[in-house]
Amino acid sequence: MLENGVRMAKGVPGCPQVKMEFARDYFDRLAEEVKGSDRLPTWAGELYLEFHRGTLTAQARNKKYNRKSELLYHDAETLCKLAQVLTGAQYPAEEILEAWKIILLNQFHDIIPGSSIAAVYEDSKEQYEKILADGRNIIDNALTSLTDGIRVENDSVVVFNTLGFERTDVVFCDIADGLCVCDTDGTALPQQKTYDGKTAFLAKNVPAKGYKTFALKEGTPCTCGTLEFDDNTVDNAFYTVTFDANMNITSLLHKASGRLVAPAGQLLNRLIAYEDRPHNHEAWDIKCYYNEKYWYIDDVTSCEVVEKGAVRTVIRVVRPFNLSTITQYFVFYTANDRIDVLYDVDWKEKNIALKADYPVDVNTVKATFDIQFGNLERTTHSNTTWDFAQFEVCGHKWADLSDNSFGFSVLNDCKYGWAVKDGHIKPTLLRCATTPNHLQDRERHTFAFAMYAHCGAVANSDVVNQGYSLNVPLYAKAVAAHDGNLANKFSLIAADAGNICIETVKKAEDSDAVIVRIYETWNKATDTVLSFGKEVRSVSECNLLEEKDEALKVCDNKLQIRFRPFEIKTLKITF
Repeated sequence: MLENGVRMAKGVPGCPQVKMEFARDYFDRLAEEVKGSDRLPTWAGELYLEFHRGTLTAQARNKKYNRKSELLYHDAETLCKLAQVLTGAQYPAEEILEAWKIILLNQFHDIIPGSSIAAVYEDSKEQYEKILADGRNIIDNALTSLTDGIRVENDSVVVFNTLGFERTDVVFCDIADGLCVCDTDGTALPQQKTYDGKTAFLAKNVPAKGYKTFALKEGTPCTCGTLEFDDNTVDNAFYTVTFDANMNITSLLHKASGRLVAPAGQLLNRLIAYEDRPHNHEAWDIKCYYNEKYWYIDDVTSCEVVEKGAVRTVIRVVRPFNLSTITQYFVFYTANDRIDVLYDVDWKEKNIALKADYPVDVNTVKATFDIQFGNLERTTHSNTTWDFAQFEVCGHKWADLSDNSFGFSVLNDCKYGWAVKDGHIKPTLLRCATTPNHLQDRERHTFAFAMYAHCGAVANSDVVNQGYSLNVPLYAKAVAAHDGNLANKFSLIAADAGNICIETVKKAEDSDAVIVRIYETWNKATDTVLSFGKEVRSVSECNLLEEKDEALKVCDNKLQIRFRPFEIKTLKITF
């Protein structure tokens, strides 16, 4: 390419003359040439590439490692900065920076699209697993610094929340038998042993970007509210779910709305294997004819309740398909209106696209998809060729079908390809091309999906927080009683508006200031109050490069600020 550029720079008859230069130089010159012009065309909405849709799913291990490493270092930044602000601990800026460089390197094409040769994924696997291990060590060091500084009157579990909203969620940790977890008022919390030997308990009201301490006391854990699986039906406070003999969901009743999710006679969470043979570019493409040949994966070799208690009930279902084995864990919570489906798949297929089908009984022509720092809508019909072309699209943590009375979301922890047409949400779970990597995805995969129904339009739902909660765990660290200067509960920053997402907390690039990145997620102009848990010396708004600071006024450690629809703001704070 460079050699051709040198030759064409000298002039080749019949070809345009070219010049090699930096992109910035070109765009600066272009900006001057078109400055003030009122004839420049503009494009509103998504620029959808009608090609290479298979790259949203190909090479599933890399897709998972990408999501997990991004979120792990999001958490590392938050916890390390929290430790620095509260205890003076050293912020490991260089280690975090080097890890982000590896994450970004592996987002280069053809690595993250899944369209490289096998050797590339041997290298990327090694790189990802190193930074994941390093990230966990960084987080563990930050947790140790924080817990060492907290005043703990009893042996306790300190639970850390790296997300920007208060959470009541399940925590997994190791707790000795005979001990129960208690809230700050001494009430024993729902608690149980999991099928893999850990302890799960319900941590209530863990503050945004902060932590809360839960005491460990001798006694009997709270065992109220155990869910039963009788006659292929599970009933909790939020749903009544009925399965057929093949463990497909025949009925999912959302109690708050009184609505059944699927139209009568249609099955939810049914697995479908599609023949996936694009006429070229196997790893890159899914073609529009992929759905002409398919098989339902209905066989069940075993079904059993593997866990039952005050926190959740877990049903394990094992399904054979050709040479592969698909194990599903259906998780029903007593205090969370989300139903999780965890997958452990031994995948040995070729040229098969595996999807799950979720038919939704709503009246809508648009679906909503999570993207980075917001969401967007796409049509669910095929009225035009542009609509038809979007038979496989990109989404991050969730996709939703809603009308103004009811809606249903499907969430995931590491998938990006979706087909949402004609009232069906069909995420793509796995593919298995044979070129250019003849071994692509024929290995063991673990991932999670979830179902979440809600009253009203999607913008009035809790799907954004549910998507974050599925992807980002609460961190727990057991500590012995000891003295300290820090309170047993703390929130660094919180917003009073549900549509304002406090996303990133990190160290500034050129100082020890705290950088907080916040966005509005539901296309609403919003006035919100940000509350800080520590005395604030100054707050300024800056750009994404942490430049051009504009001072903001803080009163009693509170900042009133206005967001435009979908606006991203970056704040620079000194405590």
